[in-house]
Amino acid sequence: MTKFIAVTVFILLYVVSTPKNAMGKLGHQIVCQLAFEHLSETNQNKITALLKDIPTQHKRLINHYNYKKEDKPITFDNACTWADAIKRIEEYRSYNAWHYLNVTRASTHISENECSKNCLPQAIITHQKRLANPQVGQTKNEKKWLQIQSLMFLGHWLGDIHQPLHISFADDMGGNKVKFSHFDTKCGNLHWYWDECIFYKEKKVN
Repeated sequence: MTKFIAVTVFILLYVVSTPKNAMGKLGHQIVCQLAFEHLSETNQNKITALLKDIPTQHKRLINHYNYKKEDKPITFDNACTWADAIKRIEEYRSYNAWHYLNVTRASTHISENECSKNCLPQAIITHQKRLANPQVGQTKNEKKWLQIQSLMFLGHWLGDIHQPLHISFADDMGGNKVKFSHFDTKCGNLHWYWDECIFYKEKKVN
């Protein structure tokens, strides 16, 4: 059944994600909430039950990152921001490169073997497999936590891959080096604008 949920979540996240969606907190929350709403009630309940077993420190981390009360129950849409919330934690720093794939300007298409590890396309494959089949030889609690992490990672990765600048050019770091200035936004570079500010319009101060 877990394998079925993994495949279903993957398909729904892929379908509801579109290239126009930016991937800041709100972008990830929208993508995952839409996917969740398209699941059957049975699978919604399975995901909700799985998220109830998130360790307390990570529940607090997710809620803090999303400006929620620390004891607020974790919903799938908020859980999908976890992969960004952990970026500064040493234990998870190795995952920072998994959020994107940088290519050369000469690249005209992305092949199946564009990268073999530590990049966004492989991250999706890796965590879909881990969600469906937790590693053998671990304790029950360790397997459960691995499944939970895989679910949260998978939701996040399938949002990231639909943000155009998460698969982009290495020489400008996916638009991070492209300075951006617009009186209606706070974002200072093109990647930041696509990640967040495309969703918002700041009011001008008279």
